[in-house]
Amino acid sequence: MNTMTLLGIEIGKHSFHLRGQDAKGHQVFENC
Repeated sequence: MNTMTLLGIEIGKHSFHLRGQDAKGHQVFENC
């Protein structure tokens, strides 16, 4: 199980994206 240490949020005019990374920079999840 990976622990998320960074959450990125990209907000657009009609949509948004979420991306989570662990302490080593590996992608934990992505929501497009």
